[in-house]
Amino acid sequence: MQAKRVSRRSFLGAAAIGVAGAGLAACVPAAPGEESADAMSEDITITYSFPIPEADYLGATQKALAEQHDFRVPDTNVVVDMQLGVASEAVDLAMSAGDPPDVFWHRYQQSTIDAINEGLYENAQDLMEADGISLDIYADGPRAAYSPAVVGNRMWAFPYEVVIHLWAYNPVLFDEAGVEPPDKNWTWTDALEIGVQMTWDKEGRHPNEDGFDVNEVDVWGMGPWFYFGGEEHYPRIAGGEYTNEDFSEITITGAPFVQTIDWFRELFNTPIAIEARPEKGLQTGRIAIYETGNWALLGLKQDMEELGAVYPPTHPDTNLMSTVLPDKELWIPKKEGGAQLDAAYKFAKWWSHDMYIEYALATGYIPYLKRDLEDPRWLELIANNPFMQVAEEMTQYGRARFWSLFPGAFEAWPVMHEMWSAISATDTPAEQLLEDAQTECQRIMDKYRA
Repeated sequence: MQAKRVSRRSFLGAAAIGVAGAGLAACVPAAPGEESADAMSEDITITYSFPIPEADYLGATQKALAEQHDFRVPDTNVVVDMQLGVASEAVDLAMSAGDPPDVFWHRYQQSTIDAINEGLYENAQDLMEADGISLDIYADGPRAAYSPAVVGNRMWAFPYEVVIHLWAYNPVLFDEAGVEPPDKNWTWTDALEIGVQMTWDKEGRHPNEDGFDVNEVDVWGMGPWFYFGGEEHYPRIAGGEYTNEDFSEITITGAPFVQTIDWFRELFNTPIAIEARPEKGLQTGRIAIYETGNWALLGLKQDMEELGAVYPPTHPDTNLMSTVLPDKELWIPKKEGGAQLDAAYKFAKWWSHDMYIEYALATGYIPYLKRDLEDPRWLELIANNPFMQVAEEMTQYGRARFWSLFPGAFEAWPVMHEMWSAISATDTPAEQLLEDAQTECQRIMDKYRA
């Protein structure tokens, strides 16, 4: 892709920005003059890669925001080469070949851990502290909400995506059934009761009625997002933690974990939940309540005239909220340093700290800066969207993801996935599943601690 500056006129007229990006055009301040945008020095070009293509609203929003760089950062000599649709695997290959982009959006995974250990990334916290920026700007601090980028108690990447799991529901189905939809205070017990009311077979019989045919279900009450990475917060809702306070012992055999497994099994065995969810099940009326995330709501809204959403149900005894989940970050590979590194850092900081609020407003992603959570536009968005009204409350519940809790956690990650899959695939007692998983995870933890 050829990097070039975009004049205000050409930016506002670019039809390719899409619906999400078009709304952002109004945010662009008045240009200092047509000649100023094109006459600036173009001596430093940095590449920024994002894996989602422009055809998707997230990619379109990214492009629209990037094209505002010249206007929002006056007198800059940095040119941004925006590369959309670059898969994470392609970035990994570029890293291996020694020719990565200057800044890229990436999921924390084993390849990033290996790259950190090999000294291939700049440390974001070092760069920020050298620039006089304190981590106190973040709502929870890096160990809580931004832990995927934390290795060796240092923050290696800039946060760029914080998500919240939700349960979206089809209001039309609830109206037709004469059932009150869930509210934000619903519990695991409420979920079971609502699930029975909203599940019926083709003869209209519910799971608690004689003759109910599980092979001829017309509407399923619930469609959970059933895999460990999506459901890891439920034991914490029940009051559990995966390790002790100093991250030296795995602690998953207690009552909160047993209760979580038993609850999910009850969803499937009643049966009110389906694991293999029909495509567009919520939109077509095949599922009444569907676990998803705040990032998917815009897509659902495009397909449905009416849409409701609430946060995951709480444990009836703890009333703890679901946790916010950090999911992606901006990474800066080590390259030639000097002016190129300075330019990459300034862009990443601008993208993560100044422009992220625009991204959040356009997409529904959750802010992570204290000032952004107090932004009047964000507060207005929350006020106008019932399912976002507890977003500010959610920031206090940030927890480290399992995969970043301790050295070797990523190796233990498949163990937890396998155990989670066995919940619905076997009748092995929860206590045995958890004991086996804890033994293996502890073995991995001890290996890395040795």
